[in-house]
Amino acid sequence: AWFWGHEHNLGIFQNGLFGLSMGRLVGSSAYEEATSDAPYTVTFAEVPYASSNVELAAADGYYPHACAVIDFSRSAPTDPISVTYYQTPAWYDSPPSTLPGLTAIFTETIASATPQSTA
Repeated sequence: AWFWGHEHNLGIFQNGLFGLSMGRLVGSSAYEEATSDAPYTVTFAEVPYASSNVELAAADGYYPHACAVIDFSRSAPTDPISVTYYQTPAWYDSPPSTLPGLTAIFTETIASATPQSTA
């Protein structure tokens, strides 16, 4: 799996694109994305969202912050890894006196890769 940020959004892209098993954009943890930017519009048809794509719940013209927690605890090294995606309200100009909590919005598993033969 490849997780990256920078774009201020959360995107679950279709698996298997361009030889990449999984591509996940988790870039909405710092700067709010305006709804007017329409971040869920597919600009490049060759890079579609997965059918399970999760859209953040917009409020007051902005999308909330989001993050992913990757849980590496498992019984055996070949067991899948769990990833849970969360959102939390953005506070725009001034932070709240009590920080809001995280709300889980999507969970998936990442199966371990099949070992490749070197012969």
